Amino acid sequence: RLKVSNLHELYVAEYGNPTGIPVIYCHGGPGAGSKPHHAQYFDPDLFRVILFDQRGAGQSTPKHCLEENTTQHLIADMEKIREFFKIEKWVVGGGSWGTTLSLVYAEQFPERVLSLILRGVFLARTVDTIDLLDENSPAAQFHYPAWLQFKRDTAALLEQANLHDNNKPLLTNYLALLTHSDNELRKKAASTFSRWEMQNAFLDTTRVEDLEWSMSEDGINMGLTEVTYMFHRCYLDENQILNNAAKIAHIPTHVIHGRYDLVCLPKQADLLCAVMNDCVRYYPIAGHSGDEVETIDAMVRASIAIAKRL
Repeated sequence: RLKVSNLHELYVAEYGNPTGIPVIYCHGGPGAGSKPHHAQYFDPDLFRVILFDQRGAGQSTPKHCLEENTTQHLIADMEKIREFFKIEKWVVGGGSWGTTLSLVYAEQFPERVLSLILRGVFLARTVDTIDLLDENSPAAQFHYPAWLQFKRDTAALLEQANLHDNNKPLLTNYLALLTHSDNELRKKAASTFSRWEMQNAFLDTTRVEDLEWSMSEDGINMGLTEVTYMFHRCYLDENQILNNAAKIAHIPTHVIHGRYDLVCLPKQADLLCAVMNDCVRYYPIAGHSGDEVETIDAMVRASIAIAKRL
């Protein structure tokens, strides 16, 4: 447990070789929480792996708390973790939203980063959010029955909440639902939002366990936190990552991006690599999730390449 403010205390876990190459891996969402199996990407004989639950997520406390919870707070927390473990430089990586956090951290502290390993790049521009939430998006077109169900469920929630002006942007409506006074309605809204994302996260769309996860406490928290962050454009300037990429262009970077990723379209990985001087790309036959076999394989190969180079 690492106390990072008067309000927040983080859950932090360490795996592998205490004298190995230090690596911190940032979970997605935001709000999804870390999982022990995230450590599987890194050989425990070669790496000192640090996982942590971001503010309000997973086993960090207070749970579901969005007070003092912005991208800037999370970057400061990563520095506190680095200082706590007395690490001078480390490999920084993450998946999905975790790539956003990794990149913004690296742009603020490039001298602390040995290498980047990024799975499912999310650049956090307005257009990147629209790619998942627009009726003309690839996600909606590929999974149209699920999209229609998502729209019906959303309309029913808005009616239940007496929020009849559903011509507002989807994120605006969901923020209103997720801040409603009815606790059960808030949970339903968060689960509905999370379920739509999970339906697009895998090539195999019949994975019942993942849809069940969207209705769990962690899934509900991810819906709440993700909507809040995206409504505020992840507390970043528009196109901030690419605009500041010159600060990190020299850092060796490995990008793993599912060829059929509908949550974060592969073009985001291409745009990032185009502005990096030393970028190795892997395009596994997979969707967005970090749990698909080809993605796990590519992550392991990337981490081994980083270890050999270091």
